[in-house]
Amino acid sequence: MREIKFRTWSEKHQSGKHEMNYNPLVEMDANPPLLKVFADKDIIFMQYTGLKDYFGKEIYEGDKCRYDLVDFGEDLVNLYSLEGTVEYKEGGFFLNGLEYKPTLNNYCIRYLKIIGNIYENPELINKQ
Repeated sequence: MREIKFRTWSEKHQSGKHEMNYNPLVEMDANPPLLKVFADKDIIFMQYTGLKDYFGKEIYEGDKCRYDLVDFGEDLVNLYSLEGTVEYKEGGFFLNGLEYKPTLNNYCIRYLKIIGNIYENPELINKQ
């Protein structure tokens, strides 16, 4: 069973600067199973995928990742490095921004490295 947890990005923190919080106050009700969030409208919630990257770092929605693939063919070894952003759609986590959108799973993460996130590293969003 996947561990359910969140991190938050504060657009307007009391100190006047942005802040990533890995321990937001979130409560899960048992009957019915609802998510209660104790935050204001300037907080962005990102769910943990339940997976860790190549280096053991937890992967969340909004993380910018590099996906390294090795192709062994015709006596050549080619390394392909593709970058995408982790998103949750249609019941699963994907790397968006790629022509091929790999589903995040235990096979995929052996080749995945987090290089930042779209909130703390906005310069990575439009990087080619």
